[in-house]
Amino acid sequence: MPDGGIGLKEFMKLKLGTDNLDALRAKSAPLRLAGERVGITWNTARKMVNTVKSHCLAELARAQRKGDGMVEEIFTAYFQRGEDINDADVLCRLAEKVGVDGARACLESGTYRAGVQACYESAVRSGVTSVPHFTIRVGVAEPSRFSGAQSPEVIQGVLWQLVQAAEVPLGSRVRVGGRVEGDVVAFQGAEGEQGCFVVKPLHSPRPGGDNVDLIRSSKHNLEVLRTIPLGSEVQLGGLMAADLNGQKGQVVKYHTGTGRFEVRLVGDAGATKALRGDNLTVLRTLLPGDEVILDGLKAAHLNGQKAEVLGYLTDKERFELRLHSNGEVKAIQGERLQRVSE
Repeated sequence: MPDGGIGLKEFMKLKLGTDNLDALRAKSAPLRLAGERVGITWNTARKMVNTVKSHCLAELARAQRKGDGMVEEIFTAYFQRGEDINDADVLCRLAEKVGVDGARACLESGTYRAGVQACYESAVRSGVTSVPHFTIRVGVAEPSRFSGAQSPEVIQGVLWQLVQAAEVPLGSRVRVGGRVEGDVVAFQGAEGEQGCFVVKPLHSPRPGGDNVDLIRSSKHNLEVLRTIPLGSEVQLGGLMAADLNGQKGQVVKYHTGTGRFEVRLVGDAGATKALRGDNLTVLRTLLPGDEVILDGLKAAHLNGQKAEVLGYLTDKERFELRLHSNGEVKAIQGERLQRVSE
């Protein structure tokens, strides 16, 4: 983004391939109406500008416990008054209004710039490409991530699929219609749209596993025989590589393309193996709502604390917990957690 910014019409043409502002305004009508109901009038003459300086100022304000007020003032200046929030004079005036000290020195020295850039790069690696961005997780199933303004129907469909996947996780061994056994490899559709589980039969007539071999079934027609939730502690067995048999590990991912679970082995320098569910025996599973005790952490003040399991974070290979003591949320490795009932 150039320092001087670019006009909204030009930006929309570059990003969306159209400069038809009337069509874009019609598309954003729900946002405009929602703003009007709470006294917000959007400035459509504003320029799209680089926001790195604004982010740096927001970080400075947070360090002074004034982050919320600073962000609110920046948003108001930009979205309602159309001010250039890449201009140091504008930002310093806003900072003075909120009572944030040292704004000009912060902007001129580049303090916080490296941290803001690192945060941006981390977000991009996580799949964040635009705002708003959604990461929705139900239970220990793989989260669903998508960006951009979405209709209520799209979000409802995503939520419905996540709920189904949490109840019958990918990789589950099922029996369809009381006859055919197979593994769940996907869920398709949404509530009220003949949503179904996609099952790959164990004994497919075509070894390649083409789509013609897949079975689509409603939930009520499935009998769940075995589940291996993400984060489960497992023991390996029945493998031709005899040295692996008896080893323990943690399930960190399920690959729908191969129908195999990715298992990170214990005490093997973090090595992972892609294994069929038949070669895994579940030793322990932690599920949302389970109560655990933290132990063996370098942060000694956390050891002995109790927490509630919220879910499993596949990108971090850790369980997300809420501490009973103060409500703080932490991401902790499974081997550092002991279920209270154990």
